[in-house]
Amino acid sequence: MAIWLEFPYWRPEGVKRSIDWAGVTTLILCIVPLLLALTWVREYGWASARVEFLLAMAAVMLVAFLAIERKAVEPLIPLVLFHNPVISMASAASFILGMGMFGVIIYMPLFMQGVLGVSATASGNLLTALLLSSVVGSILTGQINLRFLTYKPSAVAGSILIAAGMVLFARMGAATQRGEVIIAMLVAGFGMGLLMPVYTVAIQNAASREHMGAASALPTFFRSIGSTVGVAIFGTILLTNYQRDFAKGVPAGTADNLLKPFGNPLMLPQMLPQLDKIFGRDPGGLALLKTLLGNVRMALVHGINLIFVSSAAIMAVAVVLNLFLRSIPLRHGAPKADTHPEV
Repeated sequence: MAIWLEFPYWRPEGVKRSIDWAGVTTLILCIVPLLLALTWVREYGWASARVEFLLAMAAVMLVAFLAIERKAVEPLIPLVLFHNPVISMASAASFILGMGMFGVIIYMPLFMQGVLGVSATASGNLLTALLLSSVVGSILTGQINLRFLTYKPSAVAGSILIAAGMVLFARMGAATQRGEVIIAMLVAGFGMGLLMPVYTVAIQNAASREHMGAASALPTFFRSIGSTVGVAIFGTILLTNYQRDFAKGVPAGTADNLLKPFGNPLMLPQMLPQLDKIFGRDPGGLALLKTLLGNVRMALVHGINLIFVSSAAIMAVAVVLNLFLRSIPLRHGAPKADTHPEV
């Protein structure tokens, strides 16, 4: 309401814009089913009819979107941008970063609460180390880019540090101390801070002023899609291994209704007070609950460890991509005519 009442309303003189409504519609009809499918896949599985239908719809709409963008007067995402190797490589690397790094962050609180046994508050405090080191890295990479007028050193160093952080995560287990978690957080967070601004800078530096707005949005767009894909894939890895390992340690004769709450470990931290009441009603129930929770812990160690290993491999791919990222000297000073067109 404040924007509607107070924000100045003006139109640039002599400028006419053609909104790409067809592109907007097909992109929405591609992204929304994709996000729904990747969200539901953890609950229904990749082979479920609804997930397969949504993925097929997303694929069809993607083809339609690309066809429309080729002919649009002012395309929502100008495909000519991807003719530039810097923009295409930075977009791919942003997707990999979102998949490998942000997909893991989602499962870190589960590891700390379900495996290390810390409280929700303590797990949040541990994540603060990653966020603060990321801020420091972002400040430093800005200074490096400005001083040396190049972004590639930050890109390579940042991706290596994130990969190293993922390796440190992959080495963690049930006996891991909080100090080890903090060190891994600091390394990965600092690398993330170095790397995240690089792709925006590289793309803005390579794009023409005509396409600057659309180009600037590409890193965030691909990083968001990558993180959603990463969460879905890692969730499948976690649940598949967790359910198999948990079933191996269930005491014989345990009622199925008592095991139902343990089917999804993501919900267990919130259900612990209710489980204490349910199992406390029967003699020996609390001892059974303790056994099952110990079984959950060991099953989570294996499942989450596979996530960390997978993320380390993904970030190793990011290191390779950043090594091949073309370094164009950064534009400096007053705006000039475009010297780095897309084609």
